[in-house]
Amino acid sequence: MIARTYYVVMPEAESGNVALDIVVEGFPGSQADPIDAGNSPAGWNGGNGSYYEIRSRPIRLPVEVGDDGFVPRFNLGWLCSVTPISTIAALALPGVQFSASLQASLNATPLTDPSYGPVIRLAGTAAAVGGMALTVQLQIMEAKDEDRASTGT
Repeated sequence: MIARTYYVVMPEAESGNVALDIVVEGFPGSQADPIDAGNSPAGWNGGNGSYYEIRSRPIRLPVEVGDDGFVPRFNLGWLCSVTPISTIAALALPGVQFSASLQASLNATPLTDPSYGPVIRLAGTAAAVGGMALTVQLQIMEAKDEDRASTGT
C-alpha cells in the first residue's frame, strides 16, 4: 500500500469560496519548505494556504489517462480521509475533488487536470474552512495487497 499524509492550512479570504490544490505528483513540499504562493508550480490554486507531505514524498503515477479511465495506481482501490487538527471548531470540512486523471468516474463534474499535474482539490466557503488546519491521508492499494486466489488466500 502506498500511503501519503499531507498537512494542509486552507487559504483565508474575507468572503466567498476558497480552494487549495494538493499536487500529488512532483510537488510534495516539506515542513521546512511547504508548498505555498511563493513555492508552487505556475498557476497553482491555493491562495495564501499551504501544504506539505509529511515525509516529502510525491506519488509517482505511471500513466495519466484522463477521462478514458483510471490511472493504474488507483485501479485496485484507494482511501482518502480529511481530519481537522486546528483549534477552529470544525462545523464543516472542505469538499474533496480529484482531478480527472486520478479518478474521472468519481466526480459528477470531473475537474480538469491543471497544467501542473494531477491534484486533490479541497474547497469550501471562506467562513467555514478558511484558515483551517487539517490532515489529508491518501492510501492507494497495490497488486501485492490483493488476495492471490478468489477464496481469499
